[in-house]
Amino acid sequence: MGKEGFSVIACDKLDKESPAPLYYQIESLLEAHMRSRDWVPGDRLPTEDVLCEHFDVSRTVVRRALLNLENNGRIWRSPGKGTFVAQPKIKESLIQTLRGFYEDTLAQGHTPRTRILEQGPRPAPEEVARFLGIEPGSPLFYLKRLRFVDNQPHLISETYLRIDLCPCITERDFEAKSLYAVLESECGIEMKRGRRVVEAVAAQKETARLLQIEAGAPLLLLRSLMYINDDVPFEYSIGMHRADRSRFEIDIIRQ
Repeated sequence: MGKEGFSVIACDKLDKESPAPLYYQIESLLEAHMRSRDWVPGDRLPTEDVLCEHFDVSRTVVRRALLNLENNGRIWRSPGKGTFVAQPKIKESLIQTLRGFYEDTLAQGHTPRTRILEQGPRPAPEEVARFLGIEPGSPLFYLKRLRFVDNQPHLISETYLRIDLCPCITERDFEAKSLYAVLESECGIEMKRGRRVVEAVAAQKETARLLQIEAGAPLLLLRSLMYINDDVPFEYSIGMHRADRSRFEIDIIRQ
């Protein structure tokens, strides 16, 4: 675990004449230390007792502030150990855009990295064949990758592509390149539309090992079906994202 946060808050004071609620002031002060990196991910926050004494407020006020920070993904709690600064979540727009993970990560100023776990031709499983509109057992290109953000394991992706529409795909290296960029620049394949579904699942043992989390930890599972020209289904993929590091954002409008 990281360092203790007790001495950092010595100069923090509440304005009890302010119309801003006390819990909100505490929440803002604690979050300010995280933004300025006085406290970094893994650092332990002061205990509830210390915060109550320092700010001269009730435990209810302190707990409200901490609950808000926890709900916003800024801290996490471990029973019997304490409250800690959380790793910042990566904002992902994969649900609402046709950008791939590689482009999405770069656009936010983070460094993506990929480790190939498995790659090569594979007969289409029945479920995948149904989504792609082909016969079960038809040849597909299978790509399983462990994706990193700033050298931290972030997600595992499994991708099925139709070899009959892009034979050259089997000869490409995807360790340091965006799949979508390769498809567009080297294969002349461009995604036109898609459908993505998100659900919550628990990490199985091998998945947890690769993502460096505990078995049973929550994952956000993203299933995608992507279409190219003439509304032809081309790619089916499954992405298992660490829930503690991922945040999907969606723009909506009222029609």
